[in-house]
Amino acid sequence: MGKCNSMKRFVFKVGVLLILAVSIIGFIDLRDFVVYDKKDGTEKLEEVNYKNKSSLKTVEDKVKNLLEGEE
Repeated sequence: MGKCNSMKRFVFKVGVLLILAVSIIGFIDLRDFVVYDKKDGTEKLEEVNYKNKSSLKTVEDKVKNLLEGEE
């Protein structure tokens, strides 16, 4: 009886973690972190760093807004 309950609890935890992971991945648009180059395939490193910093700032703002909304 004890093994059955622990197995159910384990499956429930794994399911909740999977749902949480999928929702976080959907919430944070990871396409912002991918660099799409011009036709020649080159792009300056400064441009890439600026894009990544602005993307990280956007993610931080989304998380802050989400946390403030829960309180």
